[in-house]
Amino acid sequence: GLMGSGIAEVCARAGLEVIVREPEEKLIEAGKARIERSLQRAQKSKKMTAEEGESALRLIASTTDLAEFSGCDLVVEAIVEEQAAKLEVFEKLDAIVTRKDALRTSNTSSIPIMRLAVQTGRAAQVCGLHFFNPVPVLDLVELVPSLATSDETLSRLETILTLTRDLGVNLAGVEVILNMREQMESMQVEVDRLLAFVKQEILDRRAGVDRRYALVK
Repeated sequence: GLMGSGIAEVCARAGLEVIVREPEEKLIEAGKARIERSLQRAQKSKKMTAEEGESALRLIASTTDLAEFSGCDLVVEAIVEEQAAKLEVFEKLDAIVTRKDALRTSNTSSIPIMRLAVQTGRAAQVCGLHFFNPVPVLDLVELVPSLATSDETLSRLETILTLTRDLGVNLAGVEVILNMREQMESMQVEVDRLLAFVKQEILDRRAGVDRRYALVK
């Protein structure tokens, strides 16, 4: 699609090897034509040379088979904005992408990343990676973690985005999530203390120990 073609293009222009998956051959051809037109516009506006355009095209492979993604370092899902379809893709990718350190991301702008992450066995390596249209023109990218996204995943994605392209990376959402995670971890400590207290109270009562507590206001 439009977003997928744009993401593939900017990654290839950064020197990354790219595999684009479409469900039908005719969509593959349409995507290739879209990328070629975009590269030609970039050349006409002196943003890249013809040689750089040809180099980018050589880095883009296409397939109709998701199994081709098995050895990828990073997968960016950019299919139709329908939750059921995205959940199905993430479930399939979990079985296909066998690299333990592979990152799985989604370009979604509306579906909670946690819903996608729970379809996998590696929720810590799932994150939102929201590009803006047209991708080759707008440099801004949003990193959208879930509460399960690991700090390492965020760091790796930020490095990929800031080192391979001249991108403006919106980290506001990351800061909010990290603050929420810290608050939840703090709450968990309090919950653990309460559970330990209740457990000890039960054991004491079974043992016949009668405790007296003073309420301090």
